Amino acid sequence: FWCAALLLLALGLGCVLAVQRVGCVSDEIAQLLEAAQEAARAEDMAETLRQVDRASVCWERAHGFLGWVLRHAETDELSRQFETLRQYVLLEDREEAICRAVELAALLRHLKEMEQPYYYNFL
Repeated sequence: FWCAALLLLALGLGCVLAVQRVGCVSDEIAQLLEAAQEAARAEDMAETLRQVDRASVCWERAHGFLGWVLRHAETDELSRQFETLRQYVLLEDREEAICRAVELAALLRHLKEMEQPYYYNFL
């Protein structure tokens, strides 16, 4: 009984920590993408590219961990979205870059929300 209880406690703690980490990573990257949006709105495409690259580096740094706790389809889609956003910034397509940055930030925030445990998930 005690071994099973300890195992259940360890798994629960691991889940809580994973959800917290996913939330922190999502928030950090979304903030960088929002800074990229503001730079694009100010027509500073060099700063937009810097912010997108910083967000992309942060994503790549967290990609290994996120691959453990999320479905690969989600992480693969987000990786493609980062590359698409970067290409629009390099092409200096300001409107499309803003739209893609908004979409990518929303997907990251949704990713955070998907990992939150809600009571109705257990019912």
